[in-house]
Amino acid sequence: MAVAAPAAATNSLNHPAGAAPNPSTAAQWPALQRAIRCERHKAAQAAQHPATAALFEFLLFGIKQAWACLFGGAMLAVLLLTHWFYPADAPL
Repeated sequence: MAVAAPAAATNSLNHPAGAAPNPSTAAQWPALQRAIRCERHKAAQAAQHPATAALFEFLLFGIKQAWACLFGGAMLAVLLLTHWFYPADAPL
């Protein structure tokens, strides 16, 4: 019977304890570097109290959902506009 190895210690972001997280590939894009630094700074500030950490995560989730909805709404608008205005007899 094999004995399972003990789980490795992780920090709050599920990275191995003591190890630096893998850098984001988005951080290679200069336009996002400032936003990523700002997010990490604000997350470190919010992590000092459980209530502020929860509020920060909730707000960040809302912002990311709004960004995703923007693109979903744009796609829906394009689909509806092509349905309404694309000529029925036009070749594809």
